[in-house]
Amino acid sequence: DPSSMSSTTTRSKKRKRRVTFAEPDAPADDVPQQAEETKQEAEQPAEVAEVAATLCVGSYSGALFGLECPSMASSFGSDAHDGVVRCLAHSADGRYVASGGSDDLIRVFDLVKRVEYGCLYQHQGIVSSLRFYGNSHLLSASADGSVCVWRCSDWTCMRVMKGHAGAVADVDVHPSGRVAISVGAKDSTLRVWDLTKGTLAATRRYEAAEAPVVARWSPDGKRYAVVLKNGVVRIIHASKNKRLHELKEASGKRVLSLQYVTDSLLVAGTEQGDIHVWNAAKGEDLGALPGHKSRVRCISSLHKPSTETAWMASASSDGQVFVWDLSGIAYGSSSQASIIGSRKSGARLTALTLAHADEQFLKADAERKERQREARQENKRRKLLRAKEKKQEQLAQKRKEEESDEADSVKKIKQNAKRQSKLQKKKKPLPQQRKQQQQQQKTKNKKPRKKKQ
Repeated sequence: DPSSMSSTTTRSKKRKRRVTFAEPDAPADDVPQQAEETKQEAEQPAEVAEVAATLCVGSYSGALFGLECPSMASSFGSDAHDGVVRCLAHSADGRYVASGGSDDLIRVFDLVKRVEYGCLYQHQGIVSSLRFYGNSHLLSASADGSVCVWRCSDWTCMRVMKGHAGAVADVDVHPSGRVAISVGAKDSTLRVWDLTKGTLAATRRYEAAEAPVVARWSPDGKRYAVVLKNGVVRIIHASKNKRLHELKEASGKRVLSLQYVTDSLLVAGTEQGDIHVWNAAKGEDLGALPGHKSRVRCISSLHKPSTETAWMASASSDGQVFVWDLSGIAYGSSSQASIIGSRKSGARLTALTLAHADEQFLKADAERKERQREARQENKRRKLLRAKEKKQEQLAQKRKEEESDEADSVKKIKQNAKRQSKLQKKKKPLPQQRKQQQQQQKTKNKKPRKKKQ
């Protein structure tokens, strides 16, 4: 029940504010209503894979609401921002959701406990983009030209990276967590950041007519896609810094959203309401998905390799939300996409994220933790071995010192005995003793007399 959601108090160095996470008293046009059946919904498959996910949607009026996916039942609602909700992001385990708004604030929500932690204050401009790295860090970009790195354990701003000569349009973090890319439409640059040092690693400049507006890493981290101002999507090889493909199917259109569904499947939403689908690894156009009648403002995806599930959620400015099943396209079993969920809201939708447990990341994270555990055990074993060797060395050294001390003692005893002997010889006897010694000497030296025959 959304009305039973609790509240917490968040303290900040700049401001203090009590926040709640409950069903808002939103206008009627901000509350999502069940959509009428469309032609695509009539073709919905009988059985849909059950995947635990929460679809979080933000609106122009600052409202944030959640939908259970794929049933599209209402989950929660909140008056998140005083202005437009510009961006949304979720952590790898699907627990935390962060929202950025035109009020320069970042709000953090816990979907498990149904609480809002509060606000993060750092930016002096519109928060334009948010990206989680796993469950440990959050990256935020703003119109003030900065990119911030937040630590999720205590929501502390660890780094503020500046380099853009204008607003930062988008930011994305590499799957390794070591590198991030950001794009600025005003300064027409793509910048690569070294997150381990918090410094600018590289800058790629574009012509003003081809200014980058959106950038996304592929899930495997081998490539990244950049949307240019003229609607062209370029696929860049990360390590070689080489252009692999140039996707021109959306050329001349304004691309508003871009998202990788799998390592190779790339989707983009345009101002005309089209959703273009490509095989980014091969540079192949897989067609466009009809359905939206207004511009597609935001796209989010869900991928579970264990069940070969690939979903995509899209929202348009007319309030329509669709959840698409792209599993057949992603795994080659079909060339068609189907709509498995739909909701209609009278609100003007501006941001969306499909919060779920990222199976690939969690698997990699579990493997990383297992390696760390094995490394800790190995370090512990080596530490114990070194301690044992050190103890043995100490015992051997102690025995050696004891033997040396014993030899020194014997040597001293002999030296003392020899010294005493010398002193005894040099010592002069008393007169009586001297007389006795002389008598003994005479007796000893006296020759015996021969008897007469």
